[in-house]
Amino acid sequence: MYRDMGRTIMMIVALGMVTLSPMMSSAQENGISADFSGMIETVFNNGQVEMTCDYVNGMRDGYFILYHENGVLKEEGEYSNGQKDGEWTRFNDEGKRLAIAHYVSGSKSGNWKIWDDNGILRYDMSYQDNQKVKIWYMYDEDSQLVSTKTY
Repeated sequence: MYRDMGRTIMMIVALGMVTLSPMMSSAQENGISADFSGMIETVFNNGQVEMTCDYVNGMRDGYFILYHENGVLKEEGEYSNGQKDGEWTRFNDEGKRLAIAHYVSGSKSGNWKIWDDNGILRYDMSYQDNQKVKIWYMYDEDSQLVSTKTY
């Protein structure tokens, strides 16, 4: 276990522990061997898990979970070969859903939705290969459509 910027970091492996940033997608960026495969977990100073993620051959590959310091789920999704892939969901520190996003091999693709802290849908948008596409919808705090934009 290590202390790093107010966090305790631990790595679940058979051969010891290393310091890890939960925001880095590849093990190499954190000084981990390119052939490392296993699960990494970081922990806040209060003992709550901050992040868990699977690695295969030094790259994030598999389910990724990020928590708020109070233990509430913050973000979840999957990586494939170090790239975000599939549906990703983000939550506030009270557990309310804030966003759903979709990726294909690290590129924004598909429908994205963003809610405010009160659970009100504010944006409904689409991407294809990181490009804005289709009609984007913007809503007010009363869930009323206030504008659209076509891409």
